[in-house]
Amino acid sequence: MNTQYGSLSGKPRYQFYPQESKVTNIAIYSPLSTEVVEDFMRIHDNIDATYIASLIKGVTDQVEKYCSLATTPRTMQSFWMYPRSIVALPTKPVTSFTNVTRIDSDGTETELVSGTDFTTTGLDIKSIHLKTSCYALRVTYQAGFAINLCPEAIQDAIIQEISLQYKNRQDSNQTSRTSVNSLSVEARHLLVGGGYYDHTR
Repeated sequence: MNTQYGSLSGKPRYQFYPQESKVTNIAIYSPLSTEVVEDFMRIHDNIDATYIASLIKGVTDQVEKYCSLATTPRTMQSFWMYPRSIVALPTKPVTSFTNVTRIDSDGTETELVSGTDFTTTGLDIKSIHLKTSCYALRVTYQAGFAINLCPEAIQDAIIQEISLQYKNRQDSNQTSRTSVNSLSVEARHLLVGGGYYDHTR
């Protein structure tokens, strides 16, 4: 069944969260360097540097998905078909908007004006309040903690998870899956203790 429509009525199911979101530009994938992680794990021979670098990227991605946040600055784009009058941006913290675009059923695109066509609410977690209905909506925005300002609880959780996956690895090409809901209990405790988790779960 197409999730944009009700199962019986055939009427549009208006969306609060976007159908899809993607990163369109990012310079740094993780707040942690290979050197910092290797120092934490007391690895100084540099033999597994490539593997550890891949773990940093993969685990950072796991943490970001678990918390619905961006650990480093990036440009995001989200798309709604049949958006509600209030829509939520899925990635936090949101730092600024590049453009908010209404898309008509014939494909015509109109850039909306803040204050005139829409308003926003929230601090790190932003919602957009549309003043007129839209067939579809595309929002381009900046999200993520500033360089060197990612909270310590998040960095600690990433390092903890990397350490566990590295120690439990089966070989240099495959990470041992010893986690629950994508992350180990230890890492999730650090995140939840710091207040970093997806409140919609």
